[in-house]
Amino acid sequence: IGNHEYDYRGYGQWAPAWTPYGLDSGGECGVAYSARFDMPATPQFPPPETGRPNRKNLWYSVEQGPIHYTIMSTEHDFEVGTVQYNFLKADLAGVDRSRTPWIVFLGHRPMYTTESSLTSQFERTFTATIEPLFRQYSVDVALWGHVHKYERTCGIVTNGTCGARDEDGTVHVVIGNAGNDYQAPWYSTSPSHYPEPEWLIFRTFDYGISTLTANATTFVFQAHGWKRNDVHDMFVLTK
Repeated sequence: IGNHEYDYRGYGQWAPAWTPYGLDSGGECGVAYSARFDMPATPQFPPPETGRPNRKNLWYSVEQGPIHYTIMSTEHDFEVGTVQYNFLKADLAGVDRSRTPWIVFLGHRPMYTTESSLTSQFERTFTATIEPLFRQYSVDVALWGHVHKYERTCGIVTNGTCGARDEDGTVHVVIGNAGNDYQAPWYSTSPSHYPEPEWLIFRTFDYGISTLTANATTFVFQAHGWKRNDVHDMFVLTK
C-alpha cells in the first residue's frame, strides 16, 4: 500500500492526522489493488464479505523458504497501540527463527533515504515507533519504495547509527529504481537532496531490479543495472 492507493475511501483510516500526505492519486490504484489481490488474512481483517473492500491486503506476512516477510502499510496509522502496530509487533514476536532465520520487513515510504532530511513528522514518528521493533526482533533487512532510486544503508542499529557489522543492525534498501525516474539525480546543487550521511553505503538513479537468495546461514542481495544486467551493488549477511 503506497501513496497511489491510500486515498481510496473503501479502506478508510488513511492518512494519520499528524502527517500531511496530500492527494496523490484520487485512489484509483486502491480500487484495483483491493479487487485483484488477495493477501493472507489476519485476525484484524478476515476474508471480506462479497462486494466489500479487501482490507486484509493492508498488512500481512508470508514465508518463503528461510525468509519471513512482514509487510506494513505506511499509509495507515502505525503508532503504538494502533491495530497495525499491534499486528506488526505480534507478527515479529511470533517468528520461528529455527524455521525462517531471516526477517525481511517491507513498506512503501522509506524509513531512511537521502532524498529528505529525515525531519518530517512522518519520518520522526516512523523511526521512533517502528525502528525499536527492528532492534527488539532482530529484523535483518527492510525494503522500501516511493523514492525512484536505489539506496542501501549499513546495518543500522538505531537512529542512523551503524553497527560494527551489517548483521548487528537492519540493512535498509530503497528499491524504487525499476519504475518512473522522474526524480532528479543527486546533484550537489539540488535543494531536494543533502550531503551523504554516514549510514549511506551506495546509491544510484540508474534503472534496475534487485534479487535476493538465502539459505539457513547466508543471505545474498544484488542490485542489477538494466543495460547489461551488471551487478551494481551487493551485500551478504551470514548467521
